[in-house]
Amino acid sequence: DPTTPITVDELRAMSRALPRTLGGLRDRAALLVGYGAALRPGELVGLQMTDVAVGHTGLRVAATRGVVHVPFGSEPMLCSVTAFDEWRRAAGIVDGPLLRAVDRSGRVGGTALGEKAVGRIVRRAATGAGLPPERFTGLSLRRGMVAAAAAAGSSRRMIMRQTGHRSERLVRDYVATGSGADPTDRA
Repeated sequence: DPTTPITVDELRAMSRALPRTLGGLRDRAALLVGYGAALRPGELVGLQMTDVAVGHTGLRVAATRGVVHVPFGSEPMLCSVTAFDEWRRAAGIVDGPLLRAVDRSGRVGGTALGEKAVGRIVRRAATGAGLPPERFTGLSLRRGMVAAAAAAGSSRRMIMRQTGHRSERLVRDYVATGSGADPTDRA
């Protein structure tokens, strides 16, 4: 199944469509941190609170592949720093997993979400934004960041620094096909 990259406009629409509930705040944090740091679903759900910190230039994310810096967003609905901070404060999380279940009563669980939850979050946000959810998977966040960075004129080397790709060819193929297979993205 090809994965469609999420464009910046789609990301904005998805972010806006999420409710101001605890679940909505968590979903926005997942979308924006995952997109900005170009994380695979497994990397995203594996983040601990100690892996993410707000700094002067944005968010510092200690991913399994190394530290990734995510700058402040151009607007609140696209800012991973704002999304992370709002989720952290509203959920009262200080340590442990970053992304956790929220039950119907608004109680936040203590264990990390599973990898498949990222795809459900992306599709739920797409549905809310009026986008066809079947176009997207959890990898749509990572692929969207790569496509957006390339479209904005970022060099392959800069993109590779963010994504952790070791092969310039993979990034080139990623950008050229938009949904081409990337063996490093098996989640």
